[in-house]
Amino acid sequence: MGLTWVAFPAWLTGQGISKELVATFAATTALPWVLKVISGPFMDRFTFLPMGLRRPWILGAQILLLTTSCMLFFVSDLESHFWRLLWISTAMNAFAAMGDVAVDGLAVLIIPEGERGRANAFMGSSLVIGMSLAAGVSIPLLNAGGVPALGLFVVALVGLIAGLSLLVRERTGDRILPWTEGGGNPSVIRPVASFALLLKVFFETLVAPTNVLVVCIIFLHRATFGIYKVWAPAMGINRLGYSDADFVHWDAIALLVSAAIGLAVGPLIDKIGVRKAYSRFLLGAGFVYFVLFLTSEFLSRPKVAIGVLFLLETVETVTWIAFIAIAMSLSRLKLSSTHFASFMAFGNLGMSAGSAIYPALSDLVGIVGIFLAMAALYISAALLLTRFSLDRHRSRMAQLDSVSA
Repeated sequence: MGLTWVAFPAWLTGQGISKELVATFAATTALPWVLKVISGPFMDRFTFLPMGLRRPWILGAQILLLTTSCMLFFVSDLESHFWRLLWISTAMNAFAAMGDVAVDGLAVLIIPEGERGRANAFMGSSLVIGMSLAAGVSIPLLNAGGVPALGLFVVALVGLIAGLSLLVRERTGDRILPWTEGGGNPSVIRPVASFALLLKVFFETLVAPTNVLVVCIIFLHRATFGIYKVWAPAMGINRLGYSDADFVHWDAIALLVSAAIGLAVGPLIDKIGVRKAYSRFLLGAGFVYFVLFLTSEFLSRPKVAIGVLFLLETVETVTWIAFIAIAMSLSRLKLSSTHFASFMAFGNLGMSAGSAIYPALSDLVGIVGIFLAMAALYISAALLLTRFSLDRHRSRMAQLDSVSA
């Protein structure tokens, strides 16, 4: 994500690539995160239980990601290899998304209700830290040796993560590898009995009124980030005159600061409840963007611009953490990967749509008017959330579980 959502858009913008192509790159590389919902049913139906319910999928995704990352060595010229870079980046995101579905499904199963705010603060903040470090390292490597130099870093990093995954069991008693000793933990939830039953249960979950409402909220919320990740480098590089390296340098620091703040809000989410926290963060984000629209003339001052970058990265991070916390609370345990992935998929569809509409939107309202558009999206999502009841949703899911048991 740090490569394709932060570094590459900034680097491509700095290389003079048109905003239409940068938006196409951002939107296309985000699409695999929409398709997470496809891999979820396979994970809920099939696994190798002696190694755990989700760990075999995590390992498989890491191996595929490592293999695809090696293709970066074959992007030597940006002008003639732009589309090659786009498709390689999209494939990398596809396998990263597969691993993400497996990890999220495991988290839904093992994290207690009262700890999900804090747990998601760690999960969300570590994601942001990873994006920050990757983005901060990527631009110097790209400027020094092009995409192949970056490829060496990516392969080493993914290899390290895959190695860590090899060493950690999912539960006590699991096998490290298929041929090592261990028989699996007998207390683990068993996969759904058949694919037909799984799809039936998932469909009735998907069309439940409360689920449809949350999907609409998530779509609007994440569309803001899709706009933001194309708009921010355009604002910083094209309008304010920063170099791509300077922009990503400050953005990487801003991401680290936002991650630290994200860790602090985790206990707050647990204390006031996921629904209330999510609602307040959405309204707060809308208010921030509206105020920035009213005071946009001050952005030409370098210190103000950097401060706004820090503020906006924090806004995006804390709303993201609240989003994944409420999505986890809404997910059915029987479909831990599939249901959670569906929320994330619709959120990522919104993000991809936001990136895709940015060129037309910026032509319509201007680069400063984007502040107002994003404020409207956040506030609309918050208003829809007032129609949602977490208790009513859980009651509906319990009824569905009793029917399909």
